[in-house]
Amino acid sequence: MRETYYKLIFNQLKRGRFLWFPAQMWKYLTIPVSQKIERPLSGPINGSFFVTYRCNSDCVMCDYPQRAGRIKGAGLEEFDTKRMLEIIHDFAALGTTGLGFTGGEALLRKDIFTLLKASVDSGMITNISTNGYLIDEAVARELMNIGLDSINISFDGATDETFEKLRGTKNGLKKAVKAIENLKNFQKRKGDSPMINAVTVISSKNADEIEDIIKLLKGLGVDHLGFMPIHDFSFKKTSPFSPPSEGGEGGGEDLFYTEREKMEGIVDKLMINWENQFFENSLRYISLFKTCFEGKKNPLQCYVGYSHIMVDCYGRVFPCWPWIERDVSVGNIHNETSLRELWYSDKLKEARRELSQCHECFWNCHTELNLLFNSPQSVSRHLRQ
Repeated sequence: MRETYYKLIFNQLKRGRFLWFPAQMWKYLTIPVSQKIERPLSGPINGSFFVTYRCNSDCVMCDYPQRAGRIKGAGLEEFDTKRMLEIIHDFAALGTTGLGFTGGEALLRKDIFTLLKASVDSGMITNISTNGYLIDEAVARELMNIGLDSINISFDGATDETFEKLRGTKNGLKKAVKAIENLKNFQKRKGDSPMINAVTVISSKNADEIEDIIKLLKGLGVDHLGFMPIHDFSFKKTSPFSPPSEGGEGGGEDLFYTEREKMEGIVDKLMINWENQFFENSLRYISLFKTCFEGKKNPLQCYVGYSHIMVDCYGRVFPCWPWIERDVSVGNIHNETSLRELWYSDKLKEARRELSQCHECFWNCHTELNLLFNSPQSVSRHLRQ
């Protein structure tokens, strides 16, 4: 994680933004104070832009393709390019440090390169998360030339069988490998930017392949590999676009932590194989996986309400990843208010109060930042309780 931060800082300095680093340090320092006084003193560190819920995968860990169909069936359409560009401007005007483009599959939007370029030009750290299936040589060239800071490829197995079980797509492993190879070919010509990273969601279906995944991705030359434990979110009925009946994430109970000893052994292997320059996760974050696999609560106090904000392609706003997984928004910037007004609103203030008491998830980007604001002593005390 620190290696990733170093590269991001270096990229900003190369662009002549010499005041960027002290400004970000100030923002980090304000977050604990903001939570204490229940008022944000700065804009978010991370913004996530869900540019579509449509996807060319059918992963067991999410319902986004089905959600896209339900929303379309309700008569709503994704925003056009003009409105999407306005939202990117709103993120920048709010003082968002970095904006991640995601989905669904973000590359399914025909205007995705225009949107990415607008974010880069705004000065925000910009990355895209993708399954990689659409990254042929032409797409790889375009992505590498836009000025992105990183490209994240989902990579959940070391065999075709596991990839297909988890992501519901035939030849998914071959497509993801080919995407990385295409990106690396252009990266070698350009230097080391943008970073090409891989992200693996650990479940009982791929736990036995973790060491093979590490070996495979090292061989492909990815810059960093990040892990996170799979989460079981029950889809609440508070959204009109939720499924008609409640349930897990579609993969069945066997996806999760039914083999606890084996899953804890995987954590030991990750910690043994941990490398600062290759693993995107901090060692402290990986050590928390055991707590997750034991079915215990996250011991960290959560600051996500002051460090993150999410917006989807219909203008709905979410304060964190679990809320968007459950499809429970806090407002809509299309017909209710602006993003800036919502960031400082009483409605989001109420959500932040709830989030500050939440210990339910171990989501990677949220938890890594929370680790910065929680002392090791306080975490140890919580784990002993």
